[in-house]
Amino acid sequence: MVEAIKKEEDVVLLDVRTKQEQSIIGLTYGASLSLPMNEVFKPENLAQIPTDKKVIVTCQSGVRCTVIALSLREIGFENVYAMKGGLAALMAYLEPKTVF
Repeated sequence: MVEAIKKEEDVVLLDVRTKQEQSIIGLTYGASLSLPMNEVFKPENLAQIPTDKKVIVTCQSGVRCTVIALSLREIGFENVYAMKGGLAALMAYLEPKTVF
């Protein structure tokens, strides 16, 4: 994900954490969607997920985003990827001043 952003690829981050989790640590990346895991597959929310851009699904540790990404691929979303390790891995990868 970091490399895609550095290359200025047109990516959308899909955060599937709960609203409570999102209120503690939120995504500020411009092209992001916040859809809790239990709401992703509602028709009105599926319609919000772009099909013409790379979609990177994220959560706290990588488990939920993997399940959601695989499920979205099963129903026809071809350009969907899971963020390995979730936001925890991303924060560990980035320098502290970049994260905060």
